[in-house]
Amino acid sequence: MNVQDVIITNQALVRRASDLNTRAGEVVFPVPNKAQLATCIKNALQGAVRVADIANPSALKLPALDEMKIDQVLANSPDEIDLLGGLSVEYRRDSPPMVRVPSGLKHNWRKLPDEGVRLPDGRLVEVRVEGFMLSDPSDTSIPMVKRRIADHLNERQWNAWDEPTITAPNPSDPNSSVCITTAVYGQCALSDEDLVACGTVEAYQPWSDEPITWRTRWYKERSEAETVQAWANNKLETDRTRLVEQAEREAAEAVEREATIKAEAEAQATAEADKQEKLAVGRTRIENLNHRRQALGWEMLEMRDEYFGSDGEFLPYTDEACLQTVETEVAQEERKIEDLKGTSVDSSSLSALAAHFNN
Repeated sequence: MNVQDVIITNQALVRRASDLNTRAGEVVFPVPNKAQLATCIKNALQGAVRVADIANPSALKLPALDEMKIDQVLANSPDEIDLLGGLSVEYRRDSPPMVRVPSGLKHNWRKLPDEGVRLPDGRLVEVRVEGFMLSDPSDTSIPMVKRRIADHLNERQWNAWDEPTITAPNPSDPNSSVCITTAVYGQCALSDEDLVACGTVEAYQPWSDEPITWRTRWYKERSEAETVQAWANNKLETDRTRLVEQAEREAAEAVEREATIKAEAEAQATAEADKQEKLAVGRTRIENLNHRRQALGWEMLEMRDEYFGSDGEFLPYTDEACLQTVETEVAQEERKIEDLKGTSVDSSSLSALAAHFNN
């Protein structure tokens, strides 16, 4: 055996020892570091400085590994364990051993033993179930692995569930309130029990001056639904108070509006009655005046519903000044005639009579 053969043999032995330590999960075979290896070779060289000076290259060989210990490590750390028909074991440095359940066997995940998977030496094996999600569930605790898989499958049921709509509360109804209702959205992938959702109505109001929008909300945890319910009932009571105040305000405005309309109607009726009374008085005065004008031989004044006059000029019956004017004209003429009563008519007075009527 030459020196090169010795080097190759030593490297293989170091790798073998390191692999067996990794498999055993502890240092069963000491593995020399570079400094220790250099010291060992230096001592074996016995002062030789050239390859040609090495009399016995075999002396450079590292001690062989204990075969009994090797058998013990291989027995306690097998390449395969009896799980779901037999699965290979991966041994990793600074991590527990691991077996991978391939995606083709993932449907058997519920068959994994809750007590865990152990090697013959009692070490727990990490189990990774592939094919369920981006981050495959992996742990030495099988219940934890099952829980993660179940949560993933249950979440898929939740996302596919067609949530029913919950009737919104009526703020106008004093007996209406926001309640919590339940519904089954699937069966637990692990226990087959019903997956129950808790639903309620959310009071959505992005700004305080905006109206409330009532929206159905479903939760997997009842505590979340109870929090939303409490807030919604608070907003419902606030909205109910607002509606009551608004109704009272609108009722007061309606009463005030009705009173205003009534007062305006009464004022209008009074004004109309006053007008009709004045029209009646005015018509009576013009009727009397026409009798007097007729006696004087004057033209009769035309009488209409609300106006009187002649030659296209009409005046309202309610115009007191106009009435007095036309009455004054007739009264003056009547006085002239009265003044002439009892006066003898002779030639000397004819001129005076003419002058009287011409004034």
